[in-house]
Amino acid sequence: MINVLIIDDDAMVAELNRRYVAQIPGFQCCGTASTLEKAKEIIFNSDTPIDLILLDIYMQKENGLDLLP
Repeated sequence: MINVLIIDDDAMVAELNRRYVAQIPGFQCCGTASTLEKAKEIIFNSDTPIDLILLDIYMQKENGLDLLP
């Protein structure tokens, strides 16, 4: 199973992505975050390994690329 984390500040877009991921065999959404701070908490404190991140780059208050090393 491929675990997907969705990071998007738009709740509607995050929900649409969550529903889409749920329909793909072999993929499951392991969490959603609306801020980079929340995303970091999920990434570093999750017992479930995260295999894929759907990342919003153009967030209103943040740049999604700042999450990447």
